[in-house]
Amino acid sequence: MRSLIIGLVIVVNFILECTFFQHIAVWGVKPDVTLAVITAVAILQGKEAGIAAGVVSGLLQDTMFGNPVGIAAFSYMIAGYAIGLNSEKIFKENLVVPVIFSSIATSVKYAVTVFFLYVIQLNFSLLSYIKSPILPEMIYNCVISVFVYKGLHILLHKSFIDEGFKIKRSR
Repeated sequence: MRSLIIGLVIVVNFILECTFFQHIAVWGVKPDVTLAVITAVAILQGKEAGIAAGVVSGLLQDTMFGNPVGIAAFSYMIAGYAIGLNSEKIFKENLVVPVIFSSIATSVKYAVTVFFLYVIQLNFSLLSYIKSPILPEMIYNCVISVFVYKGLHILLHKSFIDEGFKIKRSR
C-alpha cells in the first residue's frame, strides 16, 4: 500500500511539476518539489524507497523535459540513497530533518549534474552553473520540503493506511 501511495505522489508531483510549479518562480527560481518528495520518501521509508523514487522521478523528468536521459535519474537516485542511509538514525518527527536533508540533496543534485554535463560536454558552460542560483533554490527547496514531508508523513503513517479517510463518529 505504501508503494502505491508513493507512486501516486510521484505521478501527481510530476504532473504538477510540468504544469503548475513552472509558474511559481520566486526571483527567477523554480521549486524542485521532486527533490522534496524524494527527500521525504528516503527519510520516511529508507534507502531502497529513496533510490526507487529518485530513479522513477528522474527518468520521468529526463524524458519529458528533453534532458540527456539518466542525468536527473542518477542525481536523484544518489540523493535518495544518501538520505535513506541515515533514515533509521534520525528522529522523524522533527521538522528540521527535512530542511537539513533537502539542502544536502540540492547540493548533491547540482554536483552530480555538473559532473555529468562536464563529462559528456553537452553544451555545458561551467560558468553558467557557478552563477546559477543554487542558494535561493536551496532555500526554496528547504521551505517546500517541510510541507511535502509533513504531508507524506501523514499519508504513510500506519493508522492512515489502515483507516483511510474514515470519519470517526462520536457517541
